[in-house]
Amino acid sequence: MVSLIDEKNLSIILDHVSDGIQVIDVEGRLVFCNRLAAMLDDINIENSLGKHLFEIYPSLDEENSTLYKVLRTGIPIYNHEQTFTTYKGKKVATVNTTLPVRKNGHLVGAMEISHDVSAVMALSEKVVTLQNKMYGSKDTTASDEAHFTFDDIVTRNARMLTAKSMAMKAARIDAPVMIWGDTGTGKELFVQAIHNAGGRKKRPF
Repeated sequence: MVSLIDEKNLSIILDHVSDGIQVIDVEGRLVFCNRLAAMLDDINIENSLGKHLFEIYPSLDEENSTLYKVLRTGIPIYNHEQTFTTYKGKKVATVNTTLPVRKNGHLVGAMEISHDVSAVMALSEKVVTLQNKMYGSKDTTASDEAHFTFDDIVTRNARMLTAKSMAMKAARIDAPVMIWGDTGTGKELFVQAIHNAGGRKKRPF
């Protein structure tokens, strides 16, 4: 049976996926980079192939590079947020899934699939800035004090109104509450509001 997908066709397919894909060898050199990853990271594929990862990304090192961590440990990393600066000074935020590449049971490299969340992060920062302007010195980052209440969560969105209603009910229950969601969706606002509406509002946040 003849395979319909050879190396050339596979490269074309990977160039048209919606996420960036990069592969490094066991020495940490870039051996594959699809078109979207190159566009995202401001790199030229032809000039970058064969170069060491840290030469291409000077803001990364052994501690903050997910590709290098997987290459060193052989353990996959899933949905990890990473922020770095390209050699051109562009700030990039991604969510990465990084996997070890093995051949005949031996670790020969690492592959990373990156989803660009730079626009979401930038929007989140703008929202925080606007909230600080609206509410003075209130800070939406974690601290020892909870400043926000349910009155600060202003929305007409039906799903957000449902979430707010559920959160108000949860505040009246003496039980742990778990909140999850994407970056910048207001989790910290809900956490502080629940604390301030609950029986522990006079205790440390």
